Amino acid sequence: ESGSENCLKAIAKEQLTRSKIIDFALQCKKYAIVPEFSFMLGTGDAHLQEFEETVSLIRKIKTVNEQSIIVLYLFSPVALTPHANRLLNGGFMFPDHLAAWESSPWSYFDRRRGAYSPWLPQKLIHRLHNFEVVLNARFPAVSDIHLPVWARKILSVVAAPRYQFQLYQFPLELKIFLRLASYIRPEERGL
Repeated sequence: ESGSENCLKAIAKEQLTRSKIIDFALQCKKYAIVPEFSFMLGTGDAHLQEFEETVSLIRKIKTVNEQSIIVLYLFSPVALTPHANRLLNGGFMFPDHLAAWESSPWSYFDRRRGAYSPWLPQKLIHRLHNFEVVLNARFPAVSDIHLPVWARKILSVVAAPRYQFQLYQFPLELKIFLRLASYIRPEERGL
């Protein structure tokens, strides 16, 4: 859920520590299992720290098990939970009728992909999406079985310097390569 142990505690998942997550990735590699790790951004108040800690953990996961599938989401609260109540007290409002959930931005909000997360700085949302582009290009998910081998290799090579030097800003060339290769993100379609 998060690379931040403080955020894991806040969502009652304190049994998941960074070291346990890394150990799990190692065990999966040992038995040739491809694990899928999903992470959310925006559950706590220290958004930048949460982002940096989550990126750090993802990079460690990829170091120990390159085949790991990483899925990134923006946090969207569920009504009547402590997180939702905290956001409601800060001015956030859910739609007041059912049909509104089908309209934009709520349809994206419900899928945890859109940029409608008023408690998060837009700059941070862009950083998350840019990191995701670099990550997906550097390590195309094995769940995209339609991605040709040559496209997988080109994406990985082209993205390697950005990933190595943590240059996530404006990955326009990688977005173009991903689109040309018809890359499918793991949360869009699995095996």
